[in-house]
Amino acid sequence: MTPIKGFNSLGMKRVVRDTCLTLYMFVCCFFSVAQEVYMLPDSLLVDETMIFLTEYENGNFLLLKQSGQPANSYYEALQNRESTIILTNSSMQEINSTVISSGNERTKILAEGILQVDGQILLHGNALDTVSMDTKLCLIWLDLDLNITHLKYYGVDNEEEIFMSYCVNHQCNYVFAGEYPIFSQNQKLVFIEVDCNGKMINSCHTDQLIWHPDIVFLENDQSYAVGDKQYIFKYGIDYNQISITQPELYQYFFPWGLPVKINDSLYFRAGTAMGSVYPPSWEISRVIFNTDAEYSDEYQIVIPDVADIPADKSAISFVDQSSDIYFGGTSNGDEVPFESKVTKFALQKFNLGGTFHWVNLYKTVGNARMVQVLALQDGGCLMAGQIYDWRNSPVQQRDLFFIKVDDMGIVTGIEEDETSPAKITVYPNPGTNQLNLSVDDEVLKFTMYDFNGRKVWGDMHPSKTIDVSKLNPGFYIWWAELKDGTTSWGKWIKQ
Repeated sequence: MTPIKGFNSLGMKRVVRDTCLTLYMFVCCFFSVAQEVYMLPDSLLVDETMIFLTEYENGNFLLLKQSGQPANSYYEALQNRESTIILTNSSMQEINSTVISSGNERTKILAEGILQVDGQILLHGNALDTVSMDTKLCLIWLDLDLNITHLKYYGVDNEEEIFMSYCVNHQCNYVFAGEYPIFSQNQKLVFIEVDCNGKMINSCHTDQLIWHPDIVFLENDQSYAVGDKQYIFKYGIDYNQISITQPELYQYFFPWGLPVKINDSLYFRAGTAMGSVYPPSWEISRVIFNTDAEYSDEYQIVIPDVADIPADKSAISFVDQSSDIYFGGTSNGDEVPFESKVTKFALQKFNLGGTFHWVNLYKTVGNARMVQVLALQDGGCLMAGQIYDWRNSPVQQRDLFFIKVDDMGIVTGIEEDETSPAKITVYPNPGTNQLNLSVDDEVLKFTMYDFNGRKVWGDMHPSKTIDVSKLNPGFYIWWAELKDGTTSWGKWIKQ
């Protein structure tokens, strides 16, 4: 694959090894100041999911949530769940809120994002007519007191269109990409363009089969690109199809959520990729791609022996071109929302100049899932999602969950989980030709990896003294499995 030109300043190739190493330096470290954890339980035990979050004035936040009975499909969610916009203070305490409603029993609305906060608040979502069972794009305007002032619906009658992704084009219009019809097993791609005042500009129903178009972005003011899990579809400004490509990277990288624009020609894209360590696992990954949909420079947050997923909607965030970038997701996460398991939030910080700062893991006291990473004006970051606390909840329902960190990623106040601390120490560290294992239990398996994730040493029931004289000087990751079923890992340096 030809590397993307024009972004050499990142220097990320030399950074990826530091990513792996730094994670393990912090993975068991929990600091003592400047971090806040918020869980917002619902007193009625209603299932709540995080949809979108944005920083507002005076350190406050605007967030969208959906609540109601868990749904097995988006169509079921439209019928049985509702959206709420909430204004909170900096401690995530509610100041004001409004349930998004059409004002009549016939039409149900689910808000999916915040488009604008400037003198008024503009939301986008989807609406269901419960009589005709037709679905359409919906825009919702609110004043700054969160009163709904008016709504508009867009689409063709009885086409059953659903929209999730959008971009702002060169004319400052909103272009939404969606699929139709919602009931079909073979949904096709549809576009709708409206101006900032909500005036309909254009729409186009294509014949291109697509499942959940998850990105839309503008290429050099000339065309739009929309993607699913395998292909990139390029359409002109007049919505005529230009090309269909399958990026080489898609053979092992699976995109996730919306892209984040770096400049006029480059974007970040989050996703998952198969890790190189054993046992195999899915890693939180990011790539850089240009406006010709050419991908390069894949980097991962590597956590051995677990399946990890990026934040659902927005895994990458920064305030402006001069600020640092945050990238995160859920460690030990999967698609099962009500499984009795403990997950962690993983967060990485780096900058466009190629400097990598740190990677941390944060305890979540339950099955939490990160939905959005939000870089803050003060240099810190807010991780937003939802959590299923099976220890304390009598029913299967989730609550909103947030972790706020400062620019150093410092952690405090996280409730300890029930996992026993690691009972193994590897020493001396740094070392030379041998390392020793100090452990209270029998070690069933001990494995070492280099910074590229390649296995360089492994043994079942190893001795307490291990000969590492054949290893080259450098940084290594060790992983151990004990007889009591616990696992542990850490960093070791050979001098």
